[in-house]
Amino acid sequence: MEVRGTFATHGLNNQFQHCRWRDVEENITRFRDSFAIIRNPWSRVASMYFYAKKLSRQYGMTNETAVDPDISFSDYLDLRHRWGGKPYFWHRTTVGWFDQKDYVTDEDGNLRCDILRFENYDEDTRQYLELSKSIPKRNDRSEKIDYKDLYTSKQREEIADWYKEDIEFFGFDFDTGATKNIYFTS
Repeated sequence: MEVRGTFATHGLNNQFQHCRWRDVEENITRFRDSFAIIRNPWSRVASMYFYAKKLSRQYGMTNETAVDPDISFSDYLDLRHRWGGKPYFWHRTTVGWFDQKDYVTDEDGNLRCDILRFENYDEDTRQYLELSKSIPKRNDRSEKIDYKDLYTSKQREEIADWYKEDIEFFGFDFDTGATKNIYFTS
């Protein structure tokens, strides 16, 4: 798979797992259906937090974007002011603070992917891909912490403000998956 223009000039050719639809070569996207799995923004941020800590612990990461493995959730949320909106950082799974809408729309803001819900992962992927059994989740944490328990009311509002486009476009609430612009409505 190739990626367009400036993305390639930054040496990021092989990092297309988290790339935006608009950055994939037109000869690939023009003739194929695309789908994406999106997630409740508050749940997504909590997942980014735990994944960043895991990577730092597991690999002893020390690069510029590495997260201290002992960082508090509050301090992690503050990283959005440092890394959020930084060009080409939408592909960074632990410090990319872009709206999910940005990943699945073209340059004019038109939705270009069929949207599946992370909260309905088993059902949506099985039905969409016409599979007889579920696809295992990647990076599933062994410790199960409900993301809702991590947030103070102030932090909850900060994330709502940060991801207001996603919340409006996909119809998220703090404790629900997407309800708008999704492939399956049941």
